[in-house]
Amino acid sequence: MTTLTIWCYRDADRAETALRRLERLQHRSRITIADAAVVAWEPGSRRPRAYQTGTVGGTAALSGAFWGLLFALAFLLPEPGASAAGVGLSDGFLRLLRARIGPGGSALFVLTDHDAPDELRAALAGTDVELFVHRLDDTQEAALRHAFADR
Repeated sequence: MTTLTIWCYRDADRAETALRRLERLQHRSRITIADAAVVAWEPGSRRPRAYQTGTVGGTAALSGAFWGLLFALAFLLPEPGASAAGVGLSDGFLRLLRARIGPGGSALFVLTDHDAPDELRAALAGTDVELFVHRLDDTQEAALRHAFADR
């Protein structure tokens, strides 16, 4: 089972700082990240900037298309008319992201195996963060990998 954790911060640069901390731990083999992405929304900007980071080794579990779809549905469209439920992303989940990540804030999206959130929580202890955990069951994970597999 795969887990997507979203670490939401009130400052636009905090998610990148948290990512650097996790990258150092991954480089030292203390945690394992399958993929990651950052959303940073500068105060006064119309839209957030977002990018996929992959892993320290330069690999990524998902294609950039997944992250692009997620961020477009959550932040660029006023209200999603299309649903991404077929790949494990419900409209409720997208509404949650919109409500929690806005101008002046940032978020770190981390894709890991099901046991990793506790390790990540320990690694990010002491930071002012709001955590959301979204676990994908085997069917959702298979649909996600099929939909966004490199062809």
